[in-house]
Amino acid sequence: MKSFTAPSDRALGQSWADVLANYGATVVFMAAALWFYTHGSAFHRNLLDGALAIPGGSYTVRTPDLLLWLALAYAVILLPYYALLPGTTSKARIAFTYLGGQLFAAQRPRFGREEQQAFLALLLKFFFVPLMLNWLLGSASEVLEHWRGLAGQPAGRDFLTTFNTDLYLLAFKGLLLVDVGFFAVGYIVELPALRNVIRSVDPTVSGWVVCLICYPPFNQAFSAFFAWQASDFPRFANPATHVALNGLLLASMTVYASASVTLGWRASNLTNRGIVARGPYAWVRHPAYAGKNVAWWIGALPVLAAAFSQSFGSGLLAIVSMASWTAIYVLRALTEERHLLMIDNGYAQYMNTVRYRFLPKIC
Repeated sequence: MKSFTAPSDRALGQSWADVLANYGATVVFMAAALWFYTHGSAFHRNLLDGALAIPGGSYTVRTPDLLLWLALAYAVILLPYYALLPGTTSKARIAFTYLGGQLFAAQRPRFGREEQQAFLALLLKFFFVPLMLNWLLGSASEVLEHWRGLAGQPAGRDFLTTFNTDLYLLAFKGLLLVDVGFFAVGYIVELPALRNVIRSVDPTVSGWVVCLICYPPFNQAFSAFFAWQASDFPRFANPATHVALNGLLLASMTVYASASVTLGWRASNLTNRGIVARGPYAWVRHPAYAGKNVAWWIGALPVLAAAFSQSFGSGLLAIVSMASWTAIYVLRALTEERHLLMIDNGYAQYMNTVRYRFLPKIC
């Protein structure tokens, strides 16, 4: 963070003009986004259904409430934030300045890298912030629900019943909560002190396509062609097999969540925020994708078995559908690596040190 020294009167006026320009542009962007989520988009009004009942109270926090509170908090925090960083130009200000120049300037401004990255960063936050907050509330609600269920289990209940009713889902939803919590903060907060400032956003169409296809509404369109086969909690007839395979699924999801914990506040899609080479990233370059896909294939086993019991063609089609989703994540890994190699930030050296993308000694 730059030190703030007392400037001349003229410089002070320019500084505060910059502060107000940064602040005004960012607040306008947030207000427009909030209006779009809560009034302008029927899709978002239906999608943003996360709700968390406050324990011991009668109030329920819903996603639109959380978005409003976040916008109000930023409206208070951003003014002193920009005042303490006088050399900063907000991404919203860059975007609005460019748009204003296109509409009103005699000579239209050039669309350079700074403008490109500002628009991409705003689009990234616009798309992912409401999703992450919605899933954060939903996951927190489910964790509390299964925690209460586990605490309320009658004495003497057998392990398998406890595992099937609340224990497994408490662990599974808890891992998802950890993951989405880090990503939510990663999209919302960008601070030099947290070492999570966005250095670049992937500028390629292919990088955005293979990422966004994993999120609504795009994943719903992809599922129309390649139906989703996996279950979060697959059921197996043999109790020992059931517990063992679901335990392996939880272990895979632990790898997935630990990758998010290792990224910390840098967690976000399509961004270069510096290289992380510790934790699971010391073993493979894409541990989250590996863990998630292993869990998916375990979750798909009952469906695949049922499909093959109908016919070989049905089983083959089910495998192709699952393989198509795995292929998307392979493409995500490839496009992310291409993005991280666009600037000299140590990723090439990291690739030489950690040679495998998904599974140690295999691939």
